[in-house]
Amino acid sequence: MATKQIKTQHIYDYVGKLNDGMAIVRTNGKYGFIDESGKEIVPPIYDFALDFKNGKAEVKFKNQYRTIDKEGKVIEKIVIEKLDILSELENDNNSEDDIELPEKNKISERAFNSNYVEFKKKGKWGLKDMSGNEIIPAIYNAFKEFGGLLQVKKNRKWGLIDILGDEVVPAIYSDFKEFGYGFLQVKKDRKWGLIDMSGKEVVPTIYNTFKEYDNELLQVKKSRKWGLIDMSGKEVTEIKYDEIRGREVRVGNFWGLLDENGNEIIAPKYFNTRYLYKTKDEVGQELFNENL
Repeated sequence: MATKQIKTQHIYDYVGKLNDGMAIVRTNGKYGFIDESGKEIVPPIYDFALDFKNGKAEVKFKNQYRTIDKEGKVIEKIVIEKLDILSELENDNNSEDDIELPEKNKISERAFNSNYVEFKKKGKWGLKDMSGNEIIPAIYNAFKEFGGLLQVKKNRKWGLIDILGDEVVPAIYSDFKEFGYGFLQVKKDRKWGLIDMSGKEVVPTIYNTFKEYDNELLQVKKSRKWGLIDMSGKEVTEIKYDEIRGREVRVGNFWGLLDENGNEIIAPKYFNTRYLYKTKDEVGQELFNENL
């Protein structure tokens, strides 16, 4: 059966389907309601709104959720400190299942962005569009926007899915970071590695940390030692240095020098880095200068 088209004198960015005789409308990022005749009953002043049901609708104004009736009158106010506090607390290794809100503050749906609503079912979260159509089933502990994808948490591990719910990266990582060069930095078993946006492992998760270096090289730490690898994960230097400071490298109390490609042109044997640049005959300053 075709959906009834509501005629209205107002111009809206979005007009939803009729539910309980009312339809959600959106303009300039704000939400309100019109009735089936197209008359504006609730002006678009809310940051978010859910469809009417049994004469009531949930709306959000700043950090406050309200229940309104079909005249736009506020029936109940519920103050909730940004329900996404759950994602903030996850930084302390808590899952949302560990957090109990007061009974009156528990809701089954919440805003995700201007196009989607998170809904909760049996302790898990999914996504619906603004018309209430289920897009992603309620099988995840949490959602986060991640570029054009969704970062999802399942069984305390993170992965990536697209907006249709198709898996892009399996939920096997304890953390994600954007890295650049089209890669994601991922954490598994307390070690970091790199994957591309298709989920393919580029650098195995065996390093304690990463830093960007010159010429698309990466400075990595493993077992308290530093070294350089390229973007394919291949070791350019041995992972043997106690410190890498620009092109100066230290092993114990001794300093050496790398060229721009990570080749060791002076082995670590000098107590003071000034000796690395003293004379051509002693330490090869000209070779270093040619590779700046």
